[in-house]
Amino acid sequence: MVFFMYFLPLIYNDHTLFHMLRHFEFVNEQAKLCVLERGYSDESIDEFLSMPGSKFHRSFATDIKSLAEQLKFGKANQMQKRKKYQEIILEFNQTQFPDGIGTMGVCNRAKLETLQASNPFLNTNRGLQLWHAKVPDMPTTHQLTIVVKKQSSANFLITAFPGIPTLPIPHKKMKPIELEASRKFWADQVFLEK
Repeated sequence: MVFFMYFLPLIYNDHTLFHMLRHFEFVNEQAKLCVLERGYSDESIDEFLSMPGSKFHRSFATDIKSLAEQLKFGKANQMQKRKKYQEIILEFNQTQFPDGIGTMGVCNRAKLETLQASNPFLNTNRGLQLWHAKVPDMPTTHQLTIVVKKQSSANFLITAFPGIPTLPIPHKKMKPIELEASRKFWADQVFLEK
């Protein structure tokens, strides 16, 4: 199956455009200008770009359009429906992308030692106190997760990031069962920083 055709064309709104900034290590000037034209400030853009988390290498993608172009090189190795969204994991060729497609900015606490990470510490991230650790080198990945909402003529991009799926960060709009599951998950996850 040509997976690229499965969920394209890809559409998105201003919120997604801004949200995706946190998943690029660098965004091109046109993408930055596009976000500024939609009313976001330089300060908020810089804050999202510097936020810890999984980020696409600049050699892989520097905006949503270049990311969409790269999707044709990935092979789907997992697809699952989560509520009203489709979550898809793509695997990219190690020969074509020898340095990976991006960095993994989150890992399970049990794997910190293998990354020569510092002891975990709490830090404010996305408005919450979440675990962080310093690593000498950010781990890289050849996997990408993309979350879309299927619509009649296109697929609406919710998010995309290097690595495998995680649970959403806890927030007050979650149902009690989802909130508890999210809290448990993030109690064992650590954001990595160089």
